[in-house]
Amino acid sequence: MHVVYDNGYNVRSLGSVGCKYGDTLRHLKSLFSPDASQSLHIHAPSEFSVAASHTAEYLDSLQNPEVLRTIFELEALSAEEAAAIVAAQKLQYSGTLTAANLALQHGFAVNLGGGLHHASREAGSGFCLFNDITATVEYLLEMGKAKRVLIVDLDAHQGNGYEADLWDRCQAGQVCIFDAYHPMIFPFPEGELVKRSIHYYIPYMPEDRGDVFMEYLLKGIDKPFDEFQPDFVVYVAGTDPMEGDPVTKLSQTAEAIKDRDLVVVETCRRRGVPVVMCMSGGYGDAVPQVVAESLHRLSLPFVECIDAEPGAEPDGENNVEEMK
Repeated sequence: MHVVYDNGYNVRSLGSVGCKYGDTLRHLKSLFSPDASQSLHIHAPSEFSVAASHTAEYLDSLQNPEVLRTIFELEALSAEEAAAIVAAQKLQYSGTLTAANLALQHGFAVNLGGGLHHASREAGSGFCLFNDITATVEYLLEMGKAKRVLIVDLDAHQGNGYEADLWDRCQAGQVCIFDAYHPMIFPFPEGELVKRSIHYYIPYMPEDRGDVFMEYLLKGIDKPFDEFQPDFVVYVAGTDPMEGDPVTKLSQTAEAIKDRDLVVVETCRRRGVPVVMCMSGGYGDAVPQVVAESLHRLSLPFVECIDAEPGAEPDGENNVEEMK
């Protein structure tokens, strides 16, 4: 397994949430035996400039700690702490681009950070400063490394940042967006303005332990592969739908989160499409262990596929919705 990570991803002033990346790597290392058939390859992020993906005015504004305090919803933030956050998210931004290149070589790679899906070219929001998802898609398309990029975003929040940035690419048939999110939490209601970019949508429901969502995912995940035929997938694998998350208050079990990851990655493998996975949101104490266990499972040579029961259809009306 190829993983991109840097100690600089972690920001101690943000507490356990700011250090989840290093904690995840520690858990992941503990799961790999030196004599096992699978191996863990850890790569440092190559340097990519955020200036290529953001307006100069926005980047200049990040020198003001008050701007970052608002984006991160903090009561106070020193200039030193603000600088550490900017540096950490610049590294994570570069990490997603680096992992995308590794995915092109190896079929699958992971950034133990990134997935900053609320950031757009002109603004940061929702704990996200730099639009690594937009940057990765633009890089792949402009460098001729991909022609059709599918974004699968299963974080609990809508990916409003890249959805604002990539509308033209969606219209041109170069980008397809499969977004699952709770419709009544951040960035609602502002997210409604960019919902037009979404091609496929699944709602997270507060009381669902994961069974209903899995039925929707199993019935819907093949649709963009059949209809859009991507040659690269960006998987935004936020763990904030998991029970115990203090921000989203959703109820999915840890096993449901790991099964979800398996469905997405194995679908890509089955279709022969390279996929880059990034951590994105997740604010509960169990996140590092659950992510590590999920990644270890994905590293195994043979994994158990999860299939829908023959003829099974999700109950209710909230099936995968084609937005356009």
